[in-house]
Amino acid sequence: MTKKLAPSEPTPAGLSARAAEERRQAILDVAEALFAENGIAGTSVRSILATAGANVAAVHYHFGSKEKLVEEVFRRRAEKIAREQAKKQAEADRKAAEEARKAAEEQKKREAEEDKKDQVVADAAARLKNAQAAYQAELAKTKRGGK
Repeated sequence: MTKKLAPSEPTPAGLSARAAEERRQAILDVAEALFAENGIAGTSVRSILATAGANVAAVHYHFGSKEKLVEEVFRRRAEKIAREQAKKQAEADRKAAEEARKAAEEQKKREAEEDKKDQVVADAAARLKNAQAAYQAELAKTKRGGK
């Protein structure tokens, strides 16, 4: 676990807690860049600190050892990747939900159109039935004597 400074905790070389945290982040940034460029084994703590503009004790103060610094670099990168993946997943989920909503809306429209068609057919069938009944009544009337 990395060391986080509490506001009341003493800081190296009289730095404020904020300045110490900024220095810590700068060391992490430089370490990550140098590890990527030279590999972990090919990057010395001194080169990290020189590039970050920090003194030799800073790695031990903030991280305890080079190994802990490496762990923190990996942890920080993994958290960033996880946040990016979560953001991408949330966007993909949002898009999928929007597509599902649109598909459901289209299905509902198709069903409403089918219902209208069914109603037109039902109305036509009812009119035909009424016309047939009227025709049958007229036919029966004609058979009884033409009245």
